[in-house]
Amino acid sequence: ASIQSEKVVSARFMVQKSKKFASEQDKMKKMKTIVFGKVKRMDQKLLARVDRWLAEHRREIIDDLIGLVRIPSVSVPDQVTPPFGQACRDALSYMFALGERHGYAYQNFDNYVGAIHFTPGTEEVGIWAHLDVVPVPNPAEWDYPPFEGTLVEDRYLIGRGVQDNKMAAIGVFHVMNCLRDLGISLRRRYSL
Repeated sequence: ASIQSEKVVSARFMVQKSKKFASEQDKMKKMKTIVFGKVKRMDQKLLARVDRWLAEHRREIIDDLIGLVRIPSVSVPDQVTPPFGQACRDALSYMFALGERHGYAYQNFDNYVGAIHFTPGTEEVGIWAHLDVVPVPNPAEWDYPPFEGTLVEDRYLIGRGVQDNKMAAIGVFHVMNCLRDLGISLRRRYSL
């Protein structure tokens, strides 16, 4: 059941923004997950709980992503603030602060990489994301400031790194929060 629950929450989180289905009802009926090679319908009660959790935490998730996008974490080799410069260090610290705020342990590996540990266990599943972004040679060419994290029409977040790859870091972080808050136990140690 825990493997199915993990996949349900992950799939639901990713489909939340999808326009693939015409209505919520169609989406609920057609959504499926693969468990042990067989397609099974998702647990509708769990799906409803995930929907409620996402609705309750939507603003927090958006704000966390905006906060990370506002850090212009362009990777530049830096001997003063090694290894990748102060902005990359700030992005890593931002994620550690989120982890700490939610009660998770974290590890900093000399500012090259970090890990936020969500669950206990001996067998570890590491989920990766990167926090550095490519440079913005000419910010004036952007319709919105690249390092503001502008929410347009309460639907689209625009900024450098939103899609590649800061959204993945914040998304995984909040999927793990959702699993924990809904009381879904995991068999392995999960880290971001």
